Amino acid sequence: MNSVPHTVPAIVPRPPASDVPPTTTAAITSSDGAFASTDTLADTKTLGVTDGCFAKKRGLAILDMVRSQWVYDRLRRFWAGIEAGIALFKRVFGLARCVWKGARGFHAYVRTAVLAANLLVLARARLT
Repeated sequence: MNSVPHTVPAIVPRPPASDVPPTTTAAITSSDGAFASTDTLADTKTLGVTDGCFAKKRGLAILDMVRSQWVYDRLRRFWAGIEAGIALFKRVFGLARCVWKGARGFHAYVRTAVLAANLLVLARARLT
């Protein structure tokens, strides 16, 4: 599978928010590392991304992806935190396949789960 058509469009800057590509991307996928390839790494580097990290190395050296082992570890931890948040929404707040219609329905569905998570955090903080 050629992952470049799926990964690179997510990195290209979107006007008018920014004209400069991000300097760091945590392009980490599921444990199989489906997007890790030399082609994807080369294309993201040509866009100006200095540090791109994948879940599986798949023959890529760490220093080819990022500047240092420290940056690699930080990006891996960042990715793990994002995945933990998604798992929390799916497991605790029932965020699963959205059956609400359209983009507005999807946004309302996700915002409801985020509101419930925030209320839970506030309630726990109040108890302590």
